[in-house]
Amino acid sequence: MKKYLLIGGLGFVGKHLAKYLANKGYIVCLFDLNSPTEDELAFLDYHPNITFIKGDVLNDHDLNNVFIENYDGVFHLASFVGIKNYISDPSGVIITTVEGTKKIAKWCSKKNLHLFFTSTSEVLGKNRNIPWDEEADRVYGSTQIERWSYGSSKGVAEQLIIGLSKTESLKYTITRFFNIYGEGQNPIFLIPKTIHNCLNGVSPLMYDSGNQTRCFTYIHDAIFALDKLMTTKSEGIFNIGSQFEHTIKDVIIKIINLTNNKINFKSVQTDVFYKNKYEDIDRRVPNVKKIFNSIGWKASTNLDDGLVKTIDWSKKNKWWLNLDSSISEYKVKN
Repeated sequence: MKKYLLIGGLGFVGKHLAKYLANKGYIVCLFDLNSPTEDELAFLDYHPNITFIKGDVLNDHDLNNVFIENYDGVFHLASFVGIKNYISDPSGVIITTVEGTKKIAKWCSKKNLHLFFTSTSEVLGKNRNIPWDEEADRVYGSTQIERWSYGSSKGVAEQLIIGLSKTESLKYTITRFFNIYGEGQNPIFLIPKTIHNCLNGVSPLMYDSGNQTRCFTYIHDAIFALDKLMTTKSEGIFNIGSQFEHTIKDVIIKIINLTNNKINFKSVQTDVFYKNKYEDIDRRVPNVKKIFNSIGWKASTNLDDGLVKTIDWSKKNKWWLNLDSSISEYKVKN
């Protein structure tokens, strides 16, 4: 029976991954949440094969505690997420990602553990050469635009891991997520926030023209890729994203039609809303040839099917519907 350490095990991806892996092996989840939701508290008793340990990736004592045990691999998923966090605490985003990853990578190197680091398509910034492959150039805006703190820090963390693979023989897998969504995601991202608003009778927001495009990837497709990449110990960087490209406006209208067709969206200009601290990306499309050639994976759930499943879950979970809409202001560290 395999045994894995999940750092950030109470986050959106972490919970789905823990549930999936618990049926195949034993999971130790390190988490750092000061005010867990009802769902997160319930998840603490979810499965006998999952052990939860409260700790901080920046705390040496906490890491010493969790790395006493031996594992078949380490999933590092902990980070700040959400535009509000990038803007309100960019230094916290950078320090948590870079310093936390350094500490975890050093432990993995010391104990000869395979490190699986979840990165993001944000590392490529506003590169206009679509689709993005794993070797695409990183193109960022000004350092005075707080929005780039997340992608910049993840990019540095990637280079740190790659550097340690050369100097300390660290074995690693890095994945870049492209707009993952699904059941239980905090309503601080486009799809869950729009669903949350519509089901509560609140007009969803559409940023700028709504003509920006994304390739939304259903969580269960992504989890299967994570498991297979770790099982095969596939080394290198891999994009995890769908080939279903949609405009933001199209996604919002789909959700309105599936939830509350009596409501209309409100247009928001990001330069006003975020006071020139945010810069959007016109298109974000992954090249997924590498992961397909390596493990035969490609996303199979189209947006319509994924939205129906996510909305059905949302309707059944009143605690999620009752979350304060100001949750978009919160810091989510996992």
